[in-house]
Amino acid sequence: MPNRNLKAEVEMERIPLTLGYLRFRVRKDAFECANCAQRRFAEQFVLNNGWALFDRSARGIAVNWAMYIKSFRCVNDESALSKILLAAGFLSSIKNGNFDVFWYGQRIAPVTRGFLELYFTRVKDAYAYGYARVPLGSLERWEVQQWRAG
Repeated sequence: MPNRNLKAEVEMERIPLTLGYLRFRVRKDAFECANCAQRRFAEQFVLNNGWALFDRSARGIAVNWAMYIKSFRCVNDESALSKILLAAGFLSSIKNGNFDVFWYGQRIAPVTRGFLELYFTRVKDAYAYGYARVPLGSLERWEVQQWRAG
């Protein structure tokens, strides 16, 4: 029997959704229609103040990582913000080829409530997250690492 990667299968069960200038790939559960999945995501996006996560400029869309980190204490489900960033493509559940942040040798990158590790798809987001997460006096003791297969 072939070895199946469950995380990759979850990534494949996504449907497109556009909210304003943002494009998402929304997870669709087997028991719901595409419109219901899009409506559920849009409601969660508004409920969790998703617009505050993103900054738009001439250079593109950037994530406000400081707001993301501060919101952990305010949002009912802190993984809701991670799910928004996962759907927007800024985070991924796939390790290989993506980036991770370590502080004193310990991984400090985001996880979902179910403890699924998430990885940054862009190196600049990994660095921005590190600067927002690590205390100013300890900036020399953290690093960004890209995962490679094998």
